[in-house]
Amino acid sequence: MKSVRGGKRVLQFLFCCLLLVACLFGGRGEAGTRTALMEEIRQAVAAELKKSLSGEVELERMRVTRGSEGLGTSEEYRIDGVTMNGYVGRNKVALTVALTDTKGGTRNVSVEALYDSMVDILISSKPLAAGSLLSEGDFIAVRQKSSRLPVGAITDEKEIGGRALRSNIGQGVVLRTAYFAPQGGVKRGQKVTVIVEGENVVVSTQGQLKGDATVGGSARVYCEISRKEVVGLLETPGIVRVKL
Repeated sequence: MKSVRGGKRVLQFLFCCLLLVACLFGGRGEAGTRTALMEEIRQAVAAELKKSLSGEVELERMRVTRGSEGLGTSEEYRIDGVTMNGYVGRNKVALTVALTDTKGGTRNVSVEALYDSMVDILISSKPLAAGSLLSEGDFIAVRQKSSRLPVGAITDEKEIGGRALRSNIGQGVVLRTAYFAPQGGVKRGQKVTVIVEGENVVVSTQGQLKGDATVGGSARVYCEISRKEVVGLLETPGIVRVKL
């Protein structure tokens, strides 16, 4: 009798072990199916964003808002299409993903996708002096996410056309609007205030431009106090600063 009871216990133990193993592997298969499907949905959403939105965009995060119930089953789904429904926030859109299972049944999954757009920012390729008018070799374009864009960063070469640097900048500096003087020039003969700076003295007098000049660039000016022609920096349309 004891041997029979012992045999039953062994059989019960083995049955429980087999049941546990089946549950574990079944759960893993179900989770694996769900993970693979969610990755396919993510890729389809990313492709739809690139097709529907202007410029270069990248999917940052995706969240399922409706229709995820039952996606962890062993049934296989195929994605029939993705439709963008509209914006639900800054750089956030709502989309509907249409699915069909192996039996021909259909269902929709609603998601919200947060994306970021890519833009070019301009960076100095070498040290640049105040008053310089930049040319193509003075800067390079670097790809950057718009959410990480520095304040005032210049993203278009046209923004610096004909504008001179206000001050010296080093190599590898992000070019910003504030670093450049306003676009425009001052004509020869314009009356200006001349500020002459020495080691321990600053003198202000009047003068007259001897040639056309650009704000932020060098300017030749006839100084009334010395009755000589000097060269300085045209800080504004009405001020030339001369350093001795």
